[in-house]
Amino acid sequence: MRVQESRLTGVAFAEGSLRDLLVRGCRVDLASFGFAELVRVTFEDCLMAETSFLGARLEGVKAG
Repeated sequence: MRVQESRLTGVAFAEGSLRDLLVRGCRVDLASFGFAELVRVTFEDCLMAETSFLGARLEGVKAG
């Protein structure tokens, strides 16, 4: 699955699950992934200022 050039500012994925996802060229600032499960998720060319992963389970997550 792919999310591209979208505005995800302030989105909350608390306790959610994301798998096999490419997030490219998005604003993911002020987002919260608290206690979520992220597996094989890539954030590519994203603005991620003040994004929180507090207590999240991360497996194969990349940012760049």
